[in-house]
Amino acid sequence: MDYLSFNTIMESTLPEADIEIPEWGGTVKVRAITGSECARAKSKATNQRTKDLDEIKFNALLMVAGCVEPEFPPASEEQLMRKIAAGPVARIAARIIELSGLGDQDEDDDQGEA
Repeated sequence: MDYLSFNTIMESTLPEADIEIPEWGGTVKVRAITGSECARAKSKATNQRTKDLDEIKFNALLMVAGCVEPEFPPASEEQLMRKIAAGPVARIAARIIELSGLGDQDEDDDQGEA
């Protein structure tokens, strides 16, 4: 069996996909996010007092981190949350999560157990 090397893993690219957004009249290109990008988004979207995750803010943060085209300026999630409908943002965030392999972890865990 051939095992991957550290260098091979580090040279890999993040998967990308195009998403048609009819509400906006066009297409966006997204990519998978890294573990640190996901952790940063979760931290910024979590109320530090109650530990509740603000899903709308989390989705906007994922969109900012994972959009390749258009590229959003850092810290633009507040503008996005105030200006655009939540539906397209949620669909974009869901695709970014899927590309990142961060889907429903419970299902994956259940399938791996015998």
